[in-house]
Amino acid sequence: MTSYNKKWYEENKERLRPIRKRWWQDNRNKQKEYARNYRIKNPGQIKKNNEKINKLKARFLDKYIFLGFRQQTGSCSKCSNNVHNGTAQVTHMHHLKYIPCIPWACRVELCARCHGKLMRDNGGSFEKGHIPWNKK
Repeated sequence: MTSYNKKWYEENKERLRPIRKRWWQDNRNKQKEYARNYRIKNPGQIKKNNEKINKLKARFLDKYIFLGFRQQTGSCSKCSNNVHNGTAQVTHMHHLKYIPCIPWACRVELCARCHGKLMRDNGGSFEKGHIPWNKK
């Protein structure tokens, strides 16, 4: 794009915005086709974007929410297993209590083994809100 075209577009952004919006609304099928073609032609970029976004998402009260920060560190809160040295393949975030206004509160990160054991021993319920392995 030449410099005079670029300058014109920068000056007329507000004028062009409703025109573009109307075009996208009128041409839904073309929009879907463009998106489909992009996904077919750029699978590596799509995978990279999904991995980046999925690290920032969390499931909370049967919904996926976007937290805006990475919540997992890769190390288990109960044992010494972690993803970085290869003792665990994956870690899970487990809510001890659900506080609707603060979705990141009362969570622990557990390896798959500890998470399974915790769910099996306690039936998945944490009515009392305590961490079961800290019993005294």
